[in-house]
Amino acid sequence: IEETLECVKEQDYPKKEIIVVNDDSNDDTEELVKKFDIDLISLHKNKGHSFASNIGIENSSGQYLALLDDDIEIDEEWTSLLVEQMRNLPNEVSIIQPKVKEGENFSKTEEGSTQTVQACGILVKREDIIDVNKYDDNYFAWVNDMELGAKIINNGKKVYCYPEAKVI
Repeated sequence: IEETLECVKEQDYPKKEIIVVNDDSNDDTEELVKKFDIDLISLHKNKGHSFASNIGIENSSGQYLALLDDDIEIDEEWTSLLVEQMRNLPNEVSIIQPKVKEGENFSKTEEGSTQTVQACGILVKREDIIDVNKYDDNYFAWVNDMELGAKIINNGKKVYCYPEAKVI
């Protein structure tokens, strides 16, 4: 998480609201997060990625949300690049999916509409994710990405892949 938080703190995007939701980890996450002087919400029972993400979403206030896993790296212009792209896309785009490194290869390498989401690092419109009731808490992890993408699409919105930004 330390490398991820360093990447987030170094973002060149001027408006940053950083919220970490600690899903009852039993390591030194809380001490590491406190070093970064950012908002920390600590849960007292591990309820999974979906539940923790929803807590972060509910406590956010930005128009756009970068939803990031704790073990990723992003370039310092990642947020600016995705926000600029979101502003240039049609209004029905709700999620921008960057290129994602998987082992030695990248997935999501073709620009354009997609029907799948790998939510280890995405940019979403806050109002659109709230409109579809965020993540389904019944999914602890993994399937929640696909389910979120399906809810967005079924709500008449789109997921857009933009491989100029990447998540490692």
